[in-house]
Order: sequence, then C-alpha cells, then structure tokens
Amino acid sequence: MKRFAFRLLPRVLPAMRLLSFALVISAFCLVSLAQPAVLDRTAFTFTRYDLKISISPATHELLATGTVQLRNDSKSPQRNLSLQISSSLAWQSIELGGKPVQYLAQAYTSDVDHTGELSEAVVSLPTAAVPGATVELAIRYAGMVVQNSGRLERAGAPPEVRIRQDWDLISSEFTVLRGAGFVVWYPVAMPAASISNGNEFAEAMSEWSAREQQAGMDLQLCRPAADSGADFVTSGRQEAFPAGTASGDCRRYSWSPLGLAAPSFALAQFKELNPVADFHIAYLEPAAEGARSYGEIAKSLAPFIAEWFGPPHQPAGVVQLPENRWAPYESGATLFSSLPESLSPQAEELTQVVLAHQLTHASLVSPRPWIFEGAAHFAQALERARQGGRGAALRYLVDQLPALREAEKHPGLSLINTTDDVYYRTKAMYCWWMLRDTVGDIALQHAFARYHAVEDRDAGYMQRLLEAEWRKPLDWFFNSWIYHDDGLPDYTIAAVSTRQSLAGGYLVAVTVENSGGGEAEVPVVVRSNESEAFGRVRVPAHGRATVRIQLGQYPATAIVNDGSVPESNFQNNSFKVSPPQHSGGG
Repeated sequence: MKRFAFRLLPRVLPAMRLLSFALVISAFCLVSLAQPAVLDRTAFTFTRYDLKISISPATHELLATGTVQLRNDSKSPQRNLSLQISSSLAWQSIELGGKPVQYLAQAYTSDVDHTGELSEAVVSLPTAAVPGATVELAIRYAGMVVQNSGRLERAGAPPEVRIRQDWDLISSEFTVLRGAGFVVWYPVAMPAASISNGNEFAEAMSEWSAREQQAGMDLQLCRPAADSGADFVTSGRQEAFPAGTASGDCRRYSWSPLGLAAPSFALAQFKELNPVADFHIAYLEPAAEGARSYGEIAKSLAPFIAEWFGPPHQPAGVVQLPENRWAPYESGATLFSSLPESLSPQAEELTQVVLAHQLTHASLVSPRPWIFEGAAHFAQALERARQGGRGAALRYLVDQLPALREAEKHPGLSLINTTDDVYYRTKAMYCWWMLRDTVGDIALQHAFARYHAVEDRDAGYMQRLLEAEWRKPLDWFFNSWIYHDDGLPDYTIAAVSTRQSLAGGYLVAVTVENSGGGEAEVPVVVRSNESEAFGRVRVPAHGRATVRIQLGQYPATAIVNDGSVPESNFQNNSFKVSPPQHSGGG
C-alpha cells in the first residue's frame, strides 16, 4: 500500500475536515506526481551529501539525518525530484530552506537495493528548479537493515548464490553496508533496473556512477555509547572533526569523487595492522595469523609497487568479512574480503596478486577509471610476471579476455568516457600492458611517477606524459584504444618470404594483416626446428604491415601475437612456412 506524507496541513482543522482535505490533496498528488511524464529520475544530479548515520547494532536500526544537494542537469525546469532509499527504511521528514516540503512516499520496484524495492520520496518543489539550479534538502529517515536478498530470490537464484552476493546487514556481531547497487542507505535517484533483464542492472549502475562522477560525501558514523569495543572501518578517508565538535562515539569520513566507489563501511570488534604507510588490514581475532601473513606480503610488495607507481598518496586496505561464503567486494581502494587463518603457498601467490591491486590504488590516485582501475589490474599482471615470468602474466591477461570480447561485439564509448567496468578494468589493463611493451618499463614508470590527479584536466594529459618520456608520438595508439573504441583487432599472417643472407641464416619477411579494429604494435615470432627469433610490427586497423626478422635456420612457422594484444580470435595466428625449393641435378 502506498504511503502519503504531507507537512502542509493546518493542525487546527477539525478531524473530519482534516481527513477530507488530506484526501483531496492525496488525489491531486497521485495525479500530478505519479505521471511518468512529470518525474524525470535522471534530471537531478547529487552533488553533495552531508549525513550523520547512527547505527544501533542490537536492534538492526539505522537513523540518518543531514542534507543533500542536487543540481538540475536537464534542459528544462523541474518541479519534482526523486529521493530513493532502501525499502527497509522510511522517510520521516524532508525540508527545504528550513520548511517542510510536500512529498509523496511510494514503493518503487528496483534491484539497485538488495530487497528488490525502494522507498521513493517524490518531492514537489515550491518553485521549479531551472536548468543548472541547485537544491539543498534537509532529510531524515530511519529503519532496519537485516540480511535480505529479495531481488535474487525473485530472480530464482539458489540460496547459496543469494548468501554469497547479498550479505549486507546491521547486527550486534557484525555490521557491514555497501552503497547503491547493494543497500541504498544514502539517497539516490535512478530509473528502475532489473538483474533479470540482460545488462539492464549493470548499465543503470554505470550510468549512475557517471552522473555522480564529481559528487562528494561527508559522513559522520555514530555507534551506541555502550558499544565501545567496536569501531568503524570504511572505504573513505577519515577526517578530523572541527574544533569542539568531536564525539567519542562518532567518526567522520569523506569520499570524493563518488563515481568510482559506492561508500561502504563496517562496524565490528576489529583489530588493525598497518604494515606499510597508508595501508591497513582490519581483521577479526580468529584470523590474526592470516592478517599477519597479509601484512608481510604487503610489506614485501610495497617497494615493487612504489617502483612502478610511486609512493602511497591515499589510504588503502583490506577489511575482513566474517563469512568465507561472502563474495569479496571492492569499494575504491578498500577490499572487503574474508581472511584465512593461515596461508598455503598457492594462497600466498594469489594474495600477492590481490594486494598488488590494493597497494596500487594507494599509490596511483586518479578520477579517471581507466587509469585508477586499469593500472591496478595491470599491477596484478606485473605481479604474475614477477611470480612466473611473462608467460604467467599473459595467461592472466587472456583469462579475462572473454568478457572483453563479448563487450566489443558492440563497440561503445571510448575508454576515456566509458562507465563499463569490463572496459575500464580489463581493456585498460591490456592498454597499459601494450604501452609497456611499446615504450618500455622506464618510460612508463616515469610517466606514472609524474602523474598528478589535480593536473589531469583534459583527456590528453597521460598521453603527453608518456610522449615526454618516450620522445615519440603516441597519438596512433591513444586515438585507437583510449579516445575512440575501434574494436578489437584480428590478426592473420598473410605471407612469409625468406632470403638467405650473406652472413648466414635467413632474413624472414612476415606480412601481418589485421581484419579488425585497433591499431597496435604486435609481437611476431619465427621458429625453425632449432631456434626462434622475435620482432614487433605496428599494424593499422583493417590494414597490413611487414616485419623482417633474422633467423639462424630456415623457418618452419611464424606466429603473430603472444596474447599481449587483445584480439577477437587467436585461432588464425599461426602460419606454416613451406619448405625450401631445391633444384634437381642432371
């Protein structure tokens, strides 16, 4: 049943007159506010959150007060706006300029919350907000958050999948809340999205992230005074309170920008390790040995990550989840994950790869997803190379290629503008690896060291840093892979010709054809029965190029691409060279 909330009714009206007036107003609002043409849920962008969240673990309750700022980014004046929170929470008041505003509270089915439903307040502004105008609302809402997976249950997911994905809750043992896309504990506004309808959910969350790219949040988190043994750990930056305003039961945090990370936090009896600067491990007592192992790994990795990406510039870390069944989750530079009580050698290698990602987030801070997330995934490939050589790194890259191939069947936004995590994680990882192969380790490391997020004001900033180090133009690469989405290449060897050299051996000319998109410098290897030799050639999209390679013996095969360049098909990369022709004697 829909709930209607009004704050403009005169308190002096007799009861029956009050009821009649309320029914008239309700009917009017039902007509004027519920019409789809009236409410554009994408018209307003949240630009600022200033919230105080009080948690009551014993009763599973949350109380939120504070303000939100929204900007009309549409092209027309807007009289109505939407504020959405989890269906397990209820609106208590909404004010504008210190006065209550009229709003309609209604249920809104959407899978952006774990319950599969939102509590939406459709606010009617006293005067329409013109394009570009900012509105600040004072809000108050409250309710309970218990473990719930209504959306996955509705989609028919089995219990083990539901518990793995939707584990957010407030409880006396452990509290953990992820933001939009899991539990809408802070207000959002977006059209309904279903996890059962193809890519609808992922696209809705990507569009929301893009809209909120420059938004910021100041958050006070407060626990009951009696719960002094537990403390908060968040994915945000802890801030000091202004002088004279600090509270022993509250902590203050900030997130900026919000586009890359849904604000998330946990409350429990955490212990904490700080093995290296700006890196923390928050763990629960049974996993003390595992946490120490993580700390030692982080300490050993830190010099390697600093060599590649510079010293740490922001906090990063790992927050332990109490259940191994719960799927890991990353919010910005913080990983929420279970911790083992001890590490096997195989688990140690995997942990090195995981922590390489988190440590890179601490060192390389960027508002651009393809840099922030792409470089962190690139760091994981670098760590695999450190563990098992180039072959191990290439297998790591190729293991993640299927999702990119699927995405590139319908090329979309450029890497610089995409909100699709397959692009800004996997494709960007490949781009950094290709750039490394092209410009070399030293040039790429120096470019990372010179990168400063505050100076990254235009799309060409990183290109200029790399060109300054390499001293050659890279526009051909950035135009094809970063600024535009030219799709994936598809390499074949069109021809191989050999000529015996005067010094001995053979000069092998290999012509490579690219029937797909994406101009890249691709490796080529020629092999005889006894040896092999390597070369590299830059092949334009839908074009050909030839590389000449010296080999000691007559070649038997030629192969293009070792997996370092993502392409749509690896099955046609090998060419069998015909044996040499010998003239017969009389």
